[in-house]
Amino acid sequence: MMNGNQRNSRFPIAITITVFFVLSAPSAAVGFQVSPSIALVGSWDSNIFNTNTDETSDYVFRALPRITFFQDAYQSTIQVGGGIQSEWYADNSDLNKLVATSDVYLTVEDPLLLTPRLTLRPYFRFVNSDDPVRRNELTQFFVPGIPPSEAVITARGKEKEYRGYLLMGYRVTPKVDLLVGGGVTQLDVGDSTTSDSQDSRRVTGDTSFLYSLTPRFSSGVFYNAGFNTWERDPNTDTHTVGLQGRYRLSELYTLILRGGATFLDGPATVVNDGWYPYGRLDLRYQRQYFVFLLRGSYELVGGSIGQMVKRGNVVVRMENRISEKWSWHLRGYYQTNVSLDNPATVDVDTIYGAGGIEYHANEWASVLLRGDIVRQSSSGLDENDVDRESVFLGVSLSKPYKPY
Repeated sequence: MMNGNQRNSRFPIAITITVFFVLSAPSAAVGFQVSPSIALVGSWDSNIFNTNTDETSDYVFRALPRITFFQDAYQSTIQVGGGIQSEWYADNSDLNKLVATSDVYLTVEDPLLLTPRLTLRPYFRFVNSDDPVRRNELTQFFVPGIPPSEAVITARGKEKEYRGYLLMGYRVTPKVDLLVGGGVTQLDVGDSTTSDSQDSRRVTGDTSFLYSLTPRFSSGVFYNAGFNTWERDPNTDTHTVGLQGRYRLSELYTLILRGGATFLDGPATVVNDGWYPYGRLDLRYQRQYFVFLLRGSYELVGGSIGQMVKRGNVVVRMENRISEKWSWHLRGYYQTNVSLDNPATVDVDTIYGAGGIEYHANEWASVLLRGDIVRQSSSGLDENDVDRESVFLGVSLSKPYKPY
């Protein structure tokens, strides 16, 4: 069970990684930029409390100041940034808050090439939000190699999510690659004694070998261990083994596949030990300004409900700049979480979709019109079905600078 010190952990290892890669980047004076920005957004939300009865709609004005640092290093670009979201409601002024959502993150555009044989991909994100829908907006759209987080939407309330990962690749021979990684995901749900959800943590370790059969196709084996802890329920462990493949269809396409089985190890009174299927697919296509990303996965993980769940994910993102001044984006995800009970005591399906068009007035100002839709159906939770629609219209101002 998780204790107070665990719940208050701030992942010092992940933060150390963040500082290390920013400060140790070679030729720091070259390729360093800072980009402050602010978005001023007016929106209408149909269900601001995420309830399934007595839905409350409101007009909301949001201010989103952010700052992002870019450093070109190790044949990649390191990004470190963060910001806050302030909210003011037309009819529910008690929800007005200077910092309704805050986040900090570290990511890299491509794996850092430390030596001709060694690559590293660090990742860290912290999100603190009063609204699970806003938290999902910042955590659900994937980074390569990083598993998706939980998308279950509960009633409005304070939630904190910490995610830190480090993935290392080493070329043992010209044809053999060793990949080693690990990370931590922690979700704190505030006053969890009055909710179906509870504080949870998952620690993972992953090792795999890839053999290059052709210049474009590599195949191999992998092993993944997961350790799940909850605030109130007994711990469980998972062990996953299987085969994986990586295929570079062309300079524009990259396909990654994993398939195998997961063994569940936990108290017999809580879960049934046994084997469960596992699979993951990542597809990336990019050509000039057009980007298409697709992820599908099915795995056994620990959910915030205090149980192991069979989780399926489909995530899609498309975006394109169709002219010098106009661009558009479409994105969405579907996630299902089903508890292992037979019959299942918890079954949650969450769907999110968003689409928008942006007009770039000049290099530092743009106007965005966006619409979002959320649909969640569930059984076994206090918050059963959740329906929510939002419309956003705003202006964004940003300007990159080279300090030296």
